Amino acid sequence: MMYNSLAEFYNRFTQDIDYTQLALFVHEQFSESGLFKGADSPCVVDLACGTGSLTLELLKYGYDLIGVDISYEMLEESRNTEYEVTGDSSILWICQDMTEIELHGPVSGMVCITDGVNHITDKKKLDKFFKRVSKYLDNGGIFIFDILTERYFKEVVGSNVYCESDDIESCIWESKYDEESRIMEYDITLYKLVDPEKGLYQRLDDVVVERAWTEGELHDSINKSKLRIKNVYSSIKKTNITSEDTRRYYILEKA
Repeated sequence: MMYNSLAEFYNRFTQDIDYTQLALFVHEQFSESGLFKGADSPCVVDLACGTGSLTLELLKYGYDLIGVDISYEMLEESRNTEYEVTGDSSILWICQDMTEIELHGPVSGMVCITDGVNHITDKKKLDKFFKRVSKYLDNGGIFIFDILTERYFKEVVGSNVYCESDDIESCIWESKYDEESRIMEYDITLYKLVDPEKGLYQRLDDVVVERAWTEGELHDSINKSKLRIKNVYSSIKKTNITSEDTRRYYILEKA
């Protein structure tokens, strides 16, 4: 399953992401909502939470948090990290496909950051995803997600082979982009040193697939739900979008 083999190494490969600033950006968007101003500990769901880096940063702002991910291995890393950092286990971690999300009741806000929506590669599932988000958001609730643009997949990454290594681990990933389907496939191979004396490595393989959604496709799916677009930014500094964007941040509100 996608990312299962990568769970142990995920934080290392995403260490360039500033989760502290991302959490601040999310908190600022939530703070502008009247719904959040009236709640002592609003409930927030982090969809495609991975190893919980953003979830744990949001904990600092006093939210009741739920982390959702399709990978059980990722959630195990999340639980372990939460206990190491906080000495507690106050976050509810749920193993679910976010396009099929089931919650016990409505929540004040949801986030899906670091291109989780790109991992949805079927338009019907994209439609369903936004409808499920809308179903579990309070009226006036906020949903924040980001998306990698076609320019990122086509021009920044393209079809290439990349490699990172040190004395303990090596990672090789091959990217293949199909312009017609706008599907990016990453074939990833990890080598982990398990016996230094014998020079033995464990090999782990995984495949990650993402899709570049057009602005029109996103708007169509959003419009089929009860969500409306409040703002779209090209960065967490709230800069205006341009044709050169490689990532965009959407702020939605449930009407």
